[in-house]
Amino acid sequence: MAKPRHRGGCALLAGLMLALALLPAPAMADELEARLKSAFLLNFVRFVRFPAERFASAEAPVDICVLSPDPLAEVLDRSLAGKVVGGHPVRLRRGERVEALRDCHLVYVSSRSSDLLDAQLSRLSGSGVLSVYESGSVKSAGVIRLYNVDKYLRFEINQAAAEREGLEPAAGLLEIGTRVRL
Repeated sequence: MAKPRHRGGCALLAGLMLALALLPAPAMADELEARLKSAFLLNFVRFVRFPAERFASAEAPVDICVLSPDPLAEVLDRSLAGKVVGGHPVRLRRGERVEALRDCHLVYVSSRSSDLLDAQLSRLSGSGVLSVYESGSVKSAGVIRLYNVDKYLRFEINQAAAEREGLEPAAGLLEIGTRVRL
């Protein structure tokens, strides 16, 4: 009996391994970090209860939004495709102005200058948005701060900001994140 040949599969695997080997280490680290951030954002919407009025209908999507331009949007496009949270399909939206994203469920704002970040987060305040941002310090208007410590991605939840926005983080989310009250 002849052995089946898998030349095509072996060639594809070898090609992928070669491509990864040629990829600079920082690029792989950046891709991994982006995928981790994407997973965090998806889990934040899974483990935060939004006010019922934030959904136009039972079939309305959960909008995860990114302030553009942001390279994370490309990874989010791939990782959020086909995802469903609480019966709601997950949709990625981009916007160049934070005011255009006030109807989103979650808005991600990447690292920016401190003054600009404060202004962006303040413009989202009062709209019921789960604002997720990256910064070296906690911002009173933001709900969740993502940050790196010793190459680990961590997050802090500003409980006062969550309450002001009418958001209820699940107990499990509060247990694994650092809680702050401003």
